[in-house]
Amino acid sequence: MSDNDQDYIVIEGDNETILVENDIAIIEVAERGPPGAVGTTNPKEFVVAFNATNTVVNWENGDIAILTLTGNTTVSMIGTRKKCLLVVVQDAVGSRIITWDSASIGFGIDIPSIPLSSLPNKTDYLGFAYNEATGKQNLVGFSRGY
Repeated sequence: MSDNDQDYIVIEGDNETILVENDIAIIEVAERGPPGAVGTTNPKEFVVAFNATNTVVNWENGDIAILTLTGNTTVSMIGTRKKCLLVVVQDAVGSRIITWDSASIGFGIDIPSIPLSSLPNKTDYLGFAYNEATGKQNLVGFSRGY
């Protein structure tokens, strides 16, 4: 193939597509998740199904989970992925509240809880790191109100 007078080849693997120039991978074009993975543009990104009783985030599905709150819920987490990002989106109503399952989610002294954005259509980003000793996803950072 040629683009702007540069020759390159495209190698498609089971989980990724890579551009190669002169036998050197120059750019990862796209990465696809395993069969059945949720998300179309980024295989590490997946949508969490909202449940009014208990919303489960399964980190075996990827690194970035997107949860749109359409009501109040309790969130629990499963999976041992080391670094994870939970994207929490308030719906058009806003003021949705999450209760965090303490059996699967850990909070430290610096961040003992998460005051989510309450305005409609706002997005919060929450970073988690898995702790093998406790078997919990520990909250390590958050940014609110986007």
